[in-house]
Amino acid sequence: MSFVLGIDLGTTKSAAVILDTENLRPAAASSMEHHASANVPPPCAEQDPVSILDTAFRLIASFPAELRSSVAAVGVTGQMHSVMGWNRDGEVFPLITWQDRRTGGMTESFSRRAGCELHEGFGGATLAYLAGQGALSCWAGASGIGDYAVRCLTGGQLNVTDFTHAASWGLYDPARQDWNRPALRALGIPEGLLPLLRPPGSKAGELSGGMAEKLGLPAGIPVMAAIGDNQASILDCAEDLDREIYLTIGTGSQLSLAVRSAEAERFSGIPGLDLRPFLPGYTLAVSAPLCGGRAFAWLGETVNAWLDALGFETLPLNVLLDRLDRLGMGGVTDGLRVCPSFLGERHAPDLRGSVSGITLENCRPAGMVAALAEGIVRNLVQAFPRDAFAGRERVIGSGNGIRRLHTLQIEVERQLSMKLTLHAGREEAACGCARLAGRLVTESRIFPSKSP
Repeated sequence: MSFVLGIDLGTTKSAAVILDTENLRPAAASSMEHHASANVPPPCAEQDPVSILDTAFRLIASFPAELRSSVAAVGVTGQMHSVMGWNRDGEVFPLITWQDRRTGGMTESFSRRAGCELHEGFGGATLAYLAGQGALSCWAGASGIGDYAVRCLTGGQLNVTDFTHAASWGLYDPARQDWNRPALRALGIPEGLLPLLRPPGSKAGELSGGMAEKLGLPAGIPVMAAIGDNQASILDCAEDLDREIYLTIGTGSQLSLAVRSAEAERFSGIPGLDLRPFLPGYTLAVSAPLCGGRAFAWLGETVNAWLDALGFETLPLNVLLDRLDRLGMGGVTDGLRVCPSFLGERHAPDLRGSVSGITLENCRPAGMVAALAEGIVRNLVQAFPRDAFAGRERVIGSGNGIRRLHTLQIEVERQLSMKLTLHAGREEAACGCARLAGRLVTESRIFPSKSP
């Protein structure tokens, strides 16, 4: 029997699983909110990377010792687009997350100079901004949070990432499978700061003796280069890449199609769609609005703010969201329309949320919830060409947002005209990177059934 460890370093929580490579099921799994967000004023969004990692390490240390001692490889994943750094003395700088908006109106100028598309919150735009401020002069290296975890696990020397994270920064050249070096020079980003690139699923290094002792894992086992959490989640959910659509709704949201790389060009240049590296022979076409489950949380927070202002007792947010969801299941929009782009969108950072079509009769709680659900799903679907879903037979849903909110489940099936299957497992991203790491030491399958 062989086991592998998967670590997921997300925006809200850290998670860890120990996966049995024979049946592709977790033998142990746990997650915890890391509460790592820094108290910085908008438009900045920063987190403490040490808190994120410490939370994951505590989860791992809580697993049974006999399981930890049997782990044969480690996989890592984490939030994409974000960037952090460190100096020559080993001091770690804050993680600037995908929700950061400090680049403002400069992003368009960065894109023109680089000759490639950069968006607010992308590591490339953030690094270009820091370079312009002279802030990178004290940096010795830059990486994503997953890459930093790999660096720590392997003894603090490696700076390695894979193609998926490089692409999420907006500075990846897929034709050369390398950093877009002309863009780096145009933006003033020192090339020596960036991680070495590896294909997804590649070995980055080996678990150091110190980390092995700290976590109760065998020293010297292979550690995989970190893969993006979008790709990792799909690796856990997928059974047939050519016939499925993958939907993840958590804080943000992603609707993903795995397309043959030779056919990916048809999705190139469409506003609101990203082309992301994936397994050999496949590219992901991804619609990724910034507000998914966060839009529902906004509605709950707004209701509570009204209750508080009127002198009524507020409700715990999870209780309130459940009640709103039940109302929305029977709600009729009656012309009410919600655009849930409350944080803007990567392709349109100045876009803001709106509610339109209001009459004297239709702006009621049930109708508002139904209209919000319709808007969240519409935001995901509308970026794709009309015929993009031809030949797809089902939608596989993952993430707490889609699991919990029945109004969203109803809207997904209505707008895509196909069955939604909720993935039975939990911690999909951690399980997905563990599956990929399993290939470093076994002949284990990534998918439970044969995939092309």
